[in-house]
Amino acid sequence: MARVPYLNREDLPVDERGHWDAIAGRRGRVVRPFQLLLHSPKATVPIVQLGQYVRFDAGLDPVTRELAILATSRENRSQYEFTAHVRHARDAGVREEAINAIRDGRAPAGLTPEEALPVRMAQELVREHGLRDETYQAAVQAYGLRKAIDTVLLVGFYTALGMGIAALGIELQPGTQPELPA
Repeated sequence: MARVPYLNREDLPVDERGHWDAIAGRRGRVVRPFQLLLHSPKATVPIVQLGQYVRFDAGLDPVTRELAILATSRENRSQYEFTAHVRHARDAGVREEAINAIRDGRAPAGLTPEEALPVRMAQELVREHGLRDETYQAAVQAYGLRKAIDTVLLVGFYTALGMGIAALGIELQPGTQPELPA
C-alpha cells in the first residue's frame, strides 16, 4: 500500500496544476510514481524533465534504452519499473529471450553483444557505482560519447525513480500482473 495518497490533478493547488499538465502532455497520462512525487511538485518538475530527456529526447536506440531500463529495474528489484517497461521493451523490438534473461538474472548470458552492453552498463553502475574501463570504452565506441553519457544518466534516473517507488510504496497499476519473480 502506498505510504501517501495518489494525487489527481484537482488535488493540486490551482497554481501547481501546470506541473500535472506538463507530465500528462508528454506522456498522455500521469502514472503512479508521479502521482506520489507531485506531493513535492517543484522537485518533481526537474525529475520529470530528466526522465523525458533520457527516455524520449536523448536519441538512444529504443532497444538499447529499454534493455538498460529493464536491467536497471532488475538490479534494483523495482517491480513497478520492470513490469511497466516489459511492454515498452516488446514494443521497441527487444527479443523475448533477452527480456527473460534479464528477468531471470542470467543476463548478459544469452544476449547478443549489442544487447549485452547496456545490460552490463546497468549492472555495473548499480552494483559497483561505476563502469569498468572496458565497459566504458565499449560504450563510447558503440554509442559515441554523448549517448554513452546519456545511457549512464538513464540508469541513474531509473535508479533514483526506483528508490522513490520503493520508499513511497508505489503499487502496480490495478489489474497488472508482476513481471519480476518475488
